[in-house]
Amino acid sequence: MNIATTLILSAGLMIGMPLAQAATRQAKTDLVVAPLATTSELAQQPSEDILLRVDGAGTPYLYVEQQQEARLVVLNVDDLAHVKIVASVETGVNRPFDFVQPISDTLEQIRFRDGSGSTLLNLQKAKSPQIVNVAHTVAEPVEALGNSGYLFVMTNPTQLPASIARRDYWVTDNGRPLQTITGVTRIAERPDTGTVFLLSAQGITVIRNLSTEQQYAAEEAVLEHN
Repeated sequence: MNIATTLILSAGLMIGMPLAQAATRQAKTDLVVAPLATTSELAQQPSEDILLRVDGAGTPYLYVEQQQEARLVVLNVDDLAHVKIVASVETGVNRPFDFVQPISDTLEQIRFRDGSGSTLLNLQKAKSPQIVNVAHTVAEPVEALGNSGYLFVMTNPTQLPASIARRDYWVTDNGRPLQTITGVTRIAERPDTGTVFLLSAQGITVIRNLSTEQQYAAEEAVLEHN
């Protein structure tokens, strides 16, 4: 990622910083570290996982799992200063799962935390994600078949303990400490704008790189006029 941020993994690191001091230091950098700017609707329920995807039109969407993965909240994060909730979709499953890896431009592999295997999340309609083949879970690995096919190995459901690692991250810029985000369980990145989303028990924190955002916007403006 072409950003000046360093996210330093620190086992048990707890560094406090007065808000006034943090704000002063942030004013001298291109980096902005702040809670995700959205409505209180998202904050009313704890979130379990996040996924960032850009649709065919170039619009970035952040998918947030809530209510033990029974609901996916879809956020338009194209304008980070004015994030919008565009949909709240019932998944039809009551088993916690994690986003694993993209299978294609419109499919994401997801893994159930109870050890019963994996299946697919269809994102062809960005605002209407759907879990497919929920009755048939599969084990990894996933093997590519040609340009568009994938081979999944079937498995029988088993009950395995699931654990989610919680880590603390120290955000610095050119050696200067900016902020510590504790208990992070998931990270989603958008390299073209230098944006990092971190999920913790406190909600979603966004690290923005304003210079990279401006460069990306300028490049997009040039492409639109060509």
